[in-house]
Amino acid sequence: MLRLRRSEIEQQIESSREQLAQVEARLRQIEQGSRLPHYDVLLKSVEAQWVAAVGGFLSGYEQAGTTFDQLFDATLSFLDQRGVKACGPGMAIYGDAEESIPVEAAVPIPRPVLGSSRVRVYQLPAVRRMATALHHGSFITLSEAYQALIGWIKLNKYRNDGPVREVYLKYERGGDPNQYVTEIQFPVKKENKAMQPEIVYKDSFKVVGLHYVGKNEHGEISQLWREFNPRVPEIRHLAPMKEVAYGICSPCEDPQVIDYVAGLPVTSLEDIPREW
Repeated sequence: MLRLRRSEIEQQIESSREQLAQVEARLRQIEQGSRLPHYDVLLKSVEAQWVAAVGGFLSGYEQAGTTFDQLFDATLSFLDQRGVKACGPGMAIYGDAEESIPVEAAVPIPRPVLGSSRVRVYQLPAVRRMATALHHGSFITLSEAYQALIGWIKLNKYRNDGPVREVYLKYERGGDPNQYVTEIQFPVKKENKAMQPEIVYKDSFKVVGLHYVGKNEHGEISQLWREFNPRVPEIRHLAPMKEVAYGICSPCEDPQVIDYVAGLPVTSLEDIPREW
């Protein structure tokens, strides 16, 4: 019990040190007139990539260092046990949620392997337009790169279109933070203010997909789509409707509960993938 308590106190001290460093960095920024460093934002395409990833949740960004260390340790241990070498730098993937942010520590791999109960192996989808910026230095000042990117996205009339990625191009745990190089990646798409909602009445049709029932308190619906997209090739008898997917909400007795299906239209309900 004492060893456990000691470990908890050490984690609290480390978390407090990270928070203190963030406060000091912010104070220096204010003293310099709140001027953000200049970042060159590059818009590029990113190809699909197989990754092994371990997911978790962040209740606050001050816990990011400790949390991602644990998640990456689990991912790399999994790959080491299977004799698979990474084929690129590790990356953090952030889901969309206001509280308890879903995150993944992902490592690129050259080929798909069988995952485990904790490690998910899937193909990270290609992104046609990725707004990126390189940050040189400590993770403590990463917020500066984020602010620059978000400002660029708004100024150029884009909007966020998927999970944000942090790619650790140059990083060594315990190394000199001043030597770190991190690429922040925002999937984006052009805003289309001409879009208007439209009510459409459709005939009955069949859909095959993944099912979720709950309150979506931790971004489970976003996670559902991330699990669904890599498994699309498993669906047979797809209907001839290009670029059409459905998020179907069904009524529940409890108004706070969401009955949701992420799916694609099909012409037949035969050969449904297992566990669907």
